[in-house]
Amino acid sequence: MKEVRSLSNLPFLIPGIGAQGGDLENTVNINKEFIDSTLVNVSRSIIFADNKDSNSIYNAAKEFSEQMRKYCER
Repeated sequence: MKEVRSLSNLPFLIPGIGAQGGDLENTVNINKEFIDSTLVNVSRSIIFADNKDSNSIYNAAKEFSEQMRKYCER
């Protein structure tokens, strides 16, 4: 990922975070300089959250968003 990002600032989709075990903190740190063109996919972790009701889905999305913000601030 570091090598690809060093070559371009084009939009970059990063799958595999969340349910697939990808490292969100490492992903955000590598892409910090390009965060506006980075799309982190955590759809399975959000869609299949806890009870699969709207509150669980909302809370899962909010948690990932808060984690990404926290990592960006470091």
